[in-house]
Amino acid sequence: MLMIMEKLLELIKIRKPFVLATVIEAKGSSPGKIGFKMIYTKDQELYGTVGGGLVEAKIIEEAQNALETNKSTTLEYDLSPGNKGIGMQCGGTMKVFLEVFLPKARLLLCGGGHVGYEIAKIAEILKLETILLEERSSFATEDRFPNIKRIVKEDYRDALKEVKVDEYTYVVIVTKGHLTDQVVLEEIIDKPAAYVGLMGSRRKKEEVMKYMKSRGYSDSILEGVHCPIGLDLNADTPEEIALSIIAEVIAVKNKGKGGFLK
Repeated sequence: MLMIMEKLLELIKIRKPFVLATVIEAKGSSPGKIGFKMIYTKDQELYGTVGGGLVEAKIIEEAQNALETNKSTTLEYDLSPGNKGIGMQCGGTMKVFLEVFLPKARLLLCGGGHVGYEIAKIAEILKLETILLEERSSFATEDRFPNIKRIVKEDYRDALKEVKVDEYTYVVIVTKGHLTDQVVLEEIIDKPAAYVGLMGSRRKKEEVMKYMKSRGYSDSILEGVHCPIGLDLNADTPEEIALSIIAEVIAVKNKGKGGFLK
């Protein structure tokens, strides 16, 4: 039990998706007893057991499905060899709860200028875990960003080598200019981010995309970049622009359409 809980905490820390299977009811000669636990990860790693044999194999199949659908569920198995059972000789019944653990959505904020500052404030209200990358040390201070737990004050290329970008990471690029935007985008584009947004006008978008194509990136890859960034709120001030950007991030995260409800 201790080993399983230690592994659970480790997987959460390294942001690896997994399912925790727990036997919550066992009757008769069930091989799995109440409290037995097993972890199944996205990489098909197994830790612990819920009894072994055919029933465990079926639970592993269901755990894979739970990861794909992001739905926790309760399973019930008849362990008898008859038509209603799953073909085991031990008999009895068994209930197992599958609990899906996915990494928390994380905002990777590249740029701590006026808009970045306002984005960080809104992200804090939404309890969105945020990492700030800003190569200007005078901007990347704890006084300006008191609620951000991790601030990386380095050249963007070096900083992005330190930060894990996974499919639960939402990348917002609002650096000081198009040259640093290009640096960040080039470092990010091949990573499995859930969202990549780049602030700028349509003219700036043309310049950045022209550069990226010169570096060998195809239209199909670049089409995934949200630029201009944000929902169309006719935003003008840094606060309004930040709101439109975060609104788009949340719409993507929650699979929303981002339009009027009326």
